Amino acid sequence: LANPRLGVIVPKKGNSLAVRRNRLKRITRECFRKHQVNLPAIDIIVHITAAVDDLELHSLLEQVFGELKQNA
Repeated sequence: LANPRLGVIVPKKGNSLAVRRNRLKRITRECFRKHQVNLPAIDIIVHITAAVDDLELHSLLEQVFGELKQNA
């Protein structure tokens, strides 16, 4: 493929409320959309295994996508 793809996994174990799981997925997709044009054509899977704060997740994703962009 010519563009990157994203897969998001948020199990019930660490985040039992569906509202919370959906919010984590939305934050992940939003961050991916912002960096999508600069990323290489790879498949990215984000698996959130524990409860995480919104700001912490956003900063972690910014860091990971930034590193992927630099390595491209």
